[in-house]
Amino acid sequence: MKGIADGAAAAGARIFDRKVDLLDIVTANTTVELTTLRNALSMTPSGLEGLGFEPPEYAPRKRDPAVTERCSAFAATGPATADGKMVIGHITMWSLPLAELSNVMLDIQPAKVTTSDMVPRSSGSPVFQLTDLHPRLPTAMILYGTGPDAGANRHAAEELRRKFHQDMDPADVPVRKDFEVSEAELKDHDLIFIGRPESNSALARLAAGIGLHYDGEAFQLNGKTYASERQALMLAAANPLNPARMIIVIAGNSALETVRAASLPESRAAYVLLESGKVSGTGYVTPNQ
Repeated sequence: MKGIADGAAAAGARIFDRKVDLLDIVTANTTVELTTLRNALSMTPSGLEGLGFEPPEYAPRKRDPAVTERCSAFAATGPATADGKMVIGHITMWSLPLAELSNVMLDIQPAKVTTSDMVPRSSGSPVFQLTDLHPRLPTAMILYGTGPDAGANRHAAEELRRKFHQDMDPADVPVRKDFEVSEAELKDHDLIFIGRPESNSALARLAAGIGLHYDGEAFQLNGKTYASERQALMLAAANPLNPARMIIVIAGNSALETVRAASLPESRAAYVLLESGKVSGTGYVTPNQ
């Protein structure tokens, strides 16, 4: 940015009857970030994470953004397009208050894109991202395992329910035990499973159908095994009983990591890998691995 400022000043660029300087260029490049500073502050580590403070009665509740404040995007490839090539589109549903300050659009095409950054070709079922759960909360159900780690699974389920209610009001997602749910409920709901298949009998019934490979306290993902007791997985997939519904699995290789993993699904990916409660990787499940 210093080079931009020096070059602009040398070319005669002026603002407020003076030459453009580095501070001007920095300000122009951080205007958008400044508009989201409030959200950034809430995500900045403070040492108080996980303490679960309850907001006072007068605190404003988090509202669901209006449709005009949401962006939309799509991607299609393979048999979904005329020539089999990828087509990607994006609509910016925003009032664009900064548009008057900008007159340049950059079309950046990376020289290399790794497969973990791309939505893989689907075998016919929808490819869900973890954030797809947000508009589905009214039809969602939390199912916790009552096998090994039952106490931790229940605590994680109740904490997740509390977070949904607190941060996505008025969402009030029911919590059920794994053996209480019927076949019809498994088919008609968007499901959030808490606990590994060995602990969650309802998840065990559907694990093969969503490509979840769990062997005791270790899982496989895209051909790699994750066996550390400090590791956990958040996974989104289509419900094999009803592909119009989605499934989210929140499972740790230990009771502690299941509890740590029980957070709001915020990643625009199909899975999140966690280690000691911190994100260590994200991506999409590669078919047949």
